[in-house]
Amino acid sequence: MATKKHEDTTVTSEATTTDVAVVTEPATALAVVSDDDLMAEDFDTTNDFGSDDLAVPFLRILQANSPAAVKRGEEYVPGAEPGHFLNTVTKQVYSGEDGVIIVPVAYHKNLTAWKPRAQDGSGGGFVHDYGTDMSALTQAERNEKNKMIDRDGNELVESGNYYVLVVNPDGSFNEALLSLSSTQLKYSRQWNSIINGLLIKHPTTGKMARPAMFYMSYNITTKVEKKGENQWFVVNIHQGTRTADLDNGMDIYLAAKNFREIISSGKVKVVDDRPASSGNPDDEGGDIPF
Repeated sequence: MATKKHEDTTVTSEATTTDVAVVTEPATALAVVSDDDLMAEDFDTTNDFGSDDLAVPFLRILQANSPAAVKRGEEYVPGAEPGHFLNTVTKQVYSGEDGVIIVPVAYHKNLTAWKPRAQDGSGGGFVHDYGTDMSALTQAERNEKNKMIDRDGNELVESGNYYVLVVNPDGSFNEALLSLSSTQLKYSRQWNSIINGLLIKHPTTGKMARPAMFYMSYNITTKVEKKGENQWFVVNIHQGTRTADLDNGMDIYLAAKNFREIISSGKVKVVDDRPASSGNPDDEGGDIPF
């Protein structure tokens, strides 16, 4: 009976004088593919949403009577307080005291018409969006509260609208619209002057030149403004660092550039998520004397 002795890869049989070398080929190694690699193949390919299906959220300053800041109210957002910022789509809350980092991408002046609330606070609501057409202001008159009222009794609200990227502490970012109107227009003009007045040496020509709006980041906080017995929160703007110097800075810069191109193409739609019964958003804090 033949016996087999294993020594490395050679098998010897006592029944034969022939040594047979059996060479074992190593198995072909399978490429190790991580979950991240597999998912990366599908990035930017699987969303079927068009511009009509997406909403650029507002970044709003919450006032004392903002529904999101009224505890135990139906629309209360946990952690929201007067003076905080709220992303109206994600419901993320940012401290008005600590502030939030934003990168301005584009600026549009905007005019809207609102039906005023009744004295008991009822009624009111959005009437019309004139966009950048300010001609309706020529047919309006100021009332005793210094508000522009058109011939139909609607209040005309002029706003400085900033498309921005909101930068989170972990370097991620979200698109949003920051709208500054009424008493906040003076801060909008100040901010525009800061942006427009920024000059740096051009890396190619060596001459002083004005960089893109999204070249610089800003930290925005809120502060209290008062008039008589009324008080409300307004934006407080602080110039930050170069966008490229933020954590994940170049990705943020390139995203801002791409966002601006999309805005310029007219594909971005802003959806106002306030209910039809709401009045001018600047009145959320009470009868503010604009």
